[in-house]
Amino acid sequence: MQLVKSAEQAISIDNLVHGLEDEKIELVAKLGIVRAIHLAENESRFFKSDIDRNFQLDFRSFEPTWYSDLSKLITEGRRKSDVESFFENLSFISFNYDRCIEAFLPRAISSYFGLPVDEVVAAFKEVTIHRPYGIAGEVLDWPNGVPSGFGKTDSPDYLLESSRKIRTFTEGVEDPNLLNDICKQLEDARRIVFLGSAFHRQNLELLRCAISVDCKVFATCSSISRSDLSVVEAELREVLEIDLDDGLEFAPMHCKQFFQEYWRTLTAE
Repeated sequence: MQLVKSAEQAISIDNLVHGLEDEKIELVAKLGIVRAIHLAENESRFFKSDIDRNFQLDFRSFEPTWYSDLSKLITEGRRKSDVESFFENLSFISFNYDRCIEAFLPRAISSYFGLPVDEVVAAFKEVTIHRPYGIAGEVLDWPNGVPSGFGKTDSPDYLLESSRKIRTFTEGVEDPNLLNDICKQLEDARRIVFLGSAFHRQNLELLRCAISVDCKVFATCSSISRSDLSVVEAELREVLEIDLDDGLEFAPMHCKQFFQEYWRTLTAE
């Protein structure tokens, strides 16, 4: 099959779909993407207990990850009576298809404060999460705080339905309302953090807007070479119209280390 043959030489599945220009190949590729994601959900050493043990997470296993640091950042200085405002001033723009943020954060906060997970989920649903390329499954009506169908791999109909909810960059993002909402989200931000981004040009274009002169932009860049970093910096400054030298800071580290070293910076008023 051409898809399998070409995949051995492809930079990414999106580039492959874009290059082969075949609707059938696009469908097969999308089915492969969502199946791989759902299989990873099912077999994850972090999330497997969601399926096998009545959806109970082992939060100690997340300690080596940035997810743990994010939940600590949210709970710092908070009281359980503040549940309705836990997630204020927090929003996400995700170019990934997975639902790990939705699967983790509500239950992490619920566990920390001993609150009913449904109560935290109700507050979390107010969080803006823009996904320009869609998401591999449902995120509403979560039983026990778990996104619907999380880790489900045994239903061809479910995989087909999930494949219809994602887009490759070949299809682009044509919804002007979504693009306007993303722009508004960035314009209102006081801090913007790029976590583990590859800074693909088509993704940066979706972020094009003029951010506030008071906004500080941080970006992890542990896997980007020094020569490429100068190009990325120029492109990022142009897309977000960052004029001041101190408006953009690259952190040559992984996401978890970033949270640890920039903790006071992220939590400063």
